[in-house]
Amino acid sequence: MIEPEHLFLGQEKEETREEPEQVQKHPPKERRKALKTVLTKLKLRKHKSKKLALQEILEISSGSLKECRSAALGDLPWHFLRKVLALNVSARNTIVEEENLEQRMKVKEEEKRVDERIFFNSETDVRVSVNPLDVLCAVLLCSDSFLQQEIFSKMSLCQFALPLLLPPLETPKCTLMLWAMRGIVKQWMPHSLAESKGFREENLVLTPMAVISFVRMGTSTFSKSAVLNDFLSPSQQHNDFFIHRDSESGNIPREIAEGLVEIAWYFPGQKSSDLFPEPIAVTNLRGDAESHWVQFSFLTQVSSAVFIFADCISEREYILYIMDYDPEMHNWYIPGLWHGVPPMAPVNRGYSEKVFELKKSLFEFIKDRSHKRPPKDIPQFIEWVKSLWRAVKHENFIFSFRNSLIAEAYNQLSMKYSEWDWHFRREMHLWVSEQETVIQNVDLDELDHSNWKNDLQAKLSSGEQRMLQHLEEYFESGAANLHLVERYKEDFIRSASSLKRELENYSSTKCIEAIRIKKGRHKIDTLQIEYLKIFEGKVDKLLEDCRKNEYRLEDEELKKEFERMWAETLSAISPTPLENRQILSDIELSLRKELAHRGSLVNLKVQEAKCLLNYRISTFQMKPEYLETSIIYRVTHFFAKKDRWHKAEELARSLMTLCSSYINEKVCCRGDYDETYCVELLHMINEKLQESDVQKLHITACFEIDLKLHILGEATHSFQKMHDDFIKENDPHVRLENLRPQYFSVFRDLYLEKDALQNRAKDFCEHCLYPSIVDYINKRLGIEIVNDILTSSQSIGYASRSFFQFCVLKELLEERDVNKFVNYIMEYETFVKGWIKGQILDHYAENDLKDLEKEIVSHIVKKIRETMESMTHKSIETLSEFLDNFCQHMQKELVISKDNLMGIQFKNTFDPCQFSAWVGKFLPDLQTQIMSNFAALEIKSKLSNLSVKPQCELFNRVFGCGKQCPFCKVPCEAGGSAHKEHFAAIHRPQGLGRYRNESSEELVHSICSTDVVSNSTFRNWDTDWEWHPYKDYRDYYPDWCIQPDPSINASDYWKFVLKEFNCDFARCYNAKPADLPEDWKNISQEQALEAIKETYNVN
Repeated sequence: MIEPEHLFLGQEKEETREEPEQVQKHPPKERRKALKTVLTKLKLRKHKSKKLALQEILEISSGSLKECRSAALGDLPWHFLRKVLALNVSARNTIVEEENLEQRMKVKEEEKRVDERIFFNSETDVRVSVNPLDVLCAVLLCSDSFLQQEIFSKMSLCQFALPLLLPPLETPKCTLMLWAMRGIVKQWMPHSLAESKGFREENLVLTPMAVISFVRMGTSTFSKSAVLNDFLSPSQQHNDFFIHRDSESGNIPREIAEGLVEIAWYFPGQKSSDLFPEPIAVTNLRGDAESHWVQFSFLTQVSSAVFIFADCISEREYILYIMDYDPEMHNWYIPGLWHGVPPMAPVNRGYSEKVFELKKSLFEFIKDRSHKRPPKDIPQFIEWVKSLWRAVKHENFIFSFRNSLIAEAYNQLSMKYSEWDWHFRREMHLWVSEQETVIQNVDLDELDHSNWKNDLQAKLSSGEQRMLQHLEEYFESGAANLHLVERYKEDFIRSASSLKRELENYSSTKCIEAIRIKKGRHKIDTLQIEYLKIFEGKVDKLLEDCRKNEYRLEDEELKKEFERMWAETLSAISPTPLENRQILSDIELSLRKELAHRGSLVNLKVQEAKCLLNYRISTFQMKPEYLETSIIYRVTHFFAKKDRWHKAEELARSLMTLCSSYINEKVCCRGDYDETYCVELLHMINEKLQESDVQKLHITACFEIDLKLHILGEATHSFQKMHDDFIKENDPHVRLENLRPQYFSVFRDLYLEKDALQNRAKDFCEHCLYPSIVDYINKRLGIEIVNDILTSSQSIGYASRSFFQFCVLKELLEERDVNKFVNYIMEYETFVKGWIKGQILDHYAENDLKDLEKEIVSHIVKKIRETMESMTHKSIETLSEFLDNFCQHMQKELVISKDNLMGIQFKNTFDPCQFSAWVGKFLPDLQTQIMSNFAALEIKSKLSNLSVKPQCELFNRVFGCGKQCPFCKVPCEAGGSAHKEHFAAIHRPQGLGRYRNESSEELVHSICSTDVVSNSTFRNWDTDWEWHPYKDYRDYYPDWCIQPDPSINASDYWKFVLKEFNCDFARCYNAKPADLPEDWKNISQEQALEAIKETYNVN
């Protein structure tokens, strides 16, 4: 590393540096000969003395209108000059387009040999051409100063590296090309000016900046210039600043450009993605630094840092010796210590043998390397062996679920975490239920947002701390083999925080929605109270009039008078009906507004769509026009056609499922339609379509429009019905008519001067308690179903993700339905949701919900009795006051209709003890009636009415992150929801995940864990259909940890599945059946079942 300095390119004349004779590798005679040869090839010898001028190059002639082609080597300089002055980035392409027949045959034969190799890197290019750097040096040598300046200016605009030092060609002197750079002006935004959005603009040669230099010593197995291109390129853009061996003609040997020093710059422009906060210059010495000592010395003086690329420093010592790794000789697998389950298990024989072999190998390695590098002293060696031995004993080299001890320890931790997770979720579900009830009970002006928000934060913090405490206590409990999973403790800590955020969002959304519904009903409820007060006045007047009559009215006469009064009053107040909105118009307007800025073609497509009611989610089908089909795109993405189709289809399906869930959730709220629902649906669709993975699909606007039409068409149907139901239920006329029998009953009892307290108690039970208790059951039953399942015989399937996988795979094996296997693999989330719901329906078809329902009803009835009893001892004088107190005490449990309460409270004499007694007498009948009505409902109907869907809660418990292996589609089994890496117990044949052989089209039967330690390659959509080594799969999938072990074979379970349904899978995936090994054909269904029992440690 060199002392930090800054390069100040402030000189405005050419300078030369002389190379000492003792370090010159190429004598002047050889250099002159090489220069003469190159100038002859390029037909530039006459311009060696008579320099090319800028005026000559810019001159307009008949040749200026012809296409610039390189038909011979002599055309290359002119091709370069015309292209670079036109700012064409292909200017450095020095391939001669027309070659003689003999040369074309030679190239064809060479290309044929290339096709026969898997990995090929040509040492030299056999085509007739010249290295681009030789052309550049020759052109600059033959150009005058003004042309050089123009060339440099244009090269800079093309983001080409510029020559800083031209090598000594005719004389032993290097040329410093500062004058040619004097016209280059750059603009950039340093981080110091980022806040003010300011920028700097300065002449390049007058700007002081740090210089980082890169040189090579000896030969190198990788391209220094390619590395520098990657280093300098922005994250979303790649620039070829420097020509390298993989560039066009870049591997043609340089004849005169050895010793050339190039310079490129990095300028900051965007703080979030900049590599450096200030400009830097990067220089690159061409050739071996040992052969160009003057250039190297110059770089050490002007550079802040000099980096040396070298494969080896000397003949015997590698600079990267720490990476001297032989996967065949240095990869060790140590079997587990115990053969079986302790304490009765003996020591594993393979363990002792492998440990002995490891010891021998270590000592042989030390002896072999002792003459290459100094050995450690005894204390250092002992500490090093201790560290290694701890790793062997604790098996913490790598995390392998093939080891049963690790698998068991991790599984136990996951099961514990699942328990804590559900307890936290259950608490928050109960809290949300209480808050929704309170919001519905209190007056709008009494609603204090800060109260429930503060309460929510306290509840969430308490739940998170309790989970973290449980986790800490578990790791201190001394449970078996916890040290093997200690590193994953942080994953579960992050998962607890992630769960808190998830529940915070869920709880806030629920409360805000309850407040919105409350506000939507407020005006209707206020108006209804005013109407009822008018009716009560009329009833009161009618009662007085009837009592003034000389003779007593019979029931029929009373009813006739009451009906007349009711009809006259209803006609007089003429209740204003609720506005019946056309949801179709609202949603169409929202869609047009959202697409208004998208251009005429998009809007024309929307206009052609006619009526949204013609679209439903079930009628959506993929069409070829949904994918980009330009000629360029078809050529560059030929292999991606099928994959794109499937991915776009999966995208549409997942979005429609997501939006359907949102629609159903809003409909179940039983509120009125709100415009924000449509806006939220469009936001959900747009957010998904903006994801980077989706952008890579290059779907057309037609796909987006049709998808939105089908989703919003479905929403229109659902939301219109939701709105109509709300209007019907809350229509003032209908609500008043529903209360007429109750008011007549009160009127008649008052006229006859009967003790009506018994009737009022009965009305209270039928009209107030019954609907509120049913609502209470629907809010609690979902939570109790989850609890019941987690404590029943089914609980093992939901104890952890591993056990869940076992249960699903066992059932799939028993049913032997290939379509279900395909759905499980390719549509995992949808399959799991359907499977869990099916399990719940099957379970409660045999064991009905009666016991759970009875327990919930008994609990709330008991609470009602206790509340009534407590209120009899208070000095309450009116029924109205009694019922208000009762509602206040039960405001977290029951939502009681204000309409029905007003009818019961109207002009009644009151005895609290007597009223409570009558209510207590009617409660058993009420409980029986509720249980009877619930028993008559089908289980599917009951589930649809629940506030907390048990299938969703169980899904959240076992689904995890939902990520699948990019090769075989096996789901991630990592615990918690915020783990850093995805992994699975065992991977599957990749053909089950649609992978096929490129040439034969046969499904692949190898598995990922084998391929990631092989020399095999893959390509897919993520690699942009470029071949990529399996062993470097984390370049594209950094979050996946696939256990690299060539000894692991595919599970017998999946061998059996692929063997049994080979042709069916091939037909579903539009491929050819896999060519399976012979021994797979002998696997039975019983062996397949035993395989997954072993994999998931199920006895």
